[in-house]
Amino acid sequence: MNEAKISKRDLNRIVLDYLILEGYQSAAESFAEEAAHDLPTNAAQQVENANIESRVQIREAVERGDIQTAIEMCNDLDPEILETHPALHFHLLTQSLIELIREGRTAEALTFARAHLAPRAERNEEFLKELESVMCLLVYGATPTGAKGKEQTGNSKKSVEINAPQSLLDLLSMQHRSLTASELNDALLSSMSLGGPRREPRLAGLMRLCFWGERVLDSHGIDFPRLTIPKGEGAGLDSSQSEAAKESK
Repeated sequence: MNEAKISKRDLNRIVLDYLILEGYQSAAESFAEEAAHDLPTNAAQQVENANIESRVQIREAVERGDIQTAIEMCNDLDPEILETHPALHFHLLTQSLIELIREGRTAEALTFARAHLAPRAERNEEFLKELESVMCLLVYGATPTGAKGKEQTGNSKKSVEINAPQSLLDLLSMQHRSLTASELNDALLSSMSLGGPRREPRLAGLMRLCFWGERVLDSHGIDFPRLTIPKGEGAGLDSSQSEAAKESK
């Protein structure tokens, strides 16, 4: 490993790719300018074409529960993306329904589900299952804030608590918003031909490959210099180790 020779140009391309895909607008622009001699001649154009700021704003809109704004911004960026990704469109609409339930707007949630989700679910069994799961939240209803053993949901407008099984409460979690945001971001990256088949930074793929290689060497009892990432660094790239473990089984 110590003898492996990696050119500065290749390293810089990996760094720029990471900054672009992870949404670091100013850092990507500065890096493209400062490392121009060791980057492709179109590096600055790559940063501009990646629509980093717009993608970040769209992700943030989904993560704060403002799905309609995210959809409108997404359509401005790529008018055909939701039409060509029906599952993504359904998940965004489902998230909109979840936000209505989160705010305790039951009547509006029912009207929204009938108008926007039911017609799509009738034609797709998987969509129907997803819709049924979300609609189950309405069965449990809302209770006064502060009730013991219940999940608190809400935003700046309103806060309610819903007494439901954990599998349903997970739909109301911030993690579920993040999953929807990631799915949308992946589709946007794909539409811009960024990130390759996995629509992820090349660095993440390389980290996954390194950790997989370490497992193979470990299984053969071979001693080797290990790749370590100090805690707090790497933006979560060390999670590739667990993914590599799954893929190697």
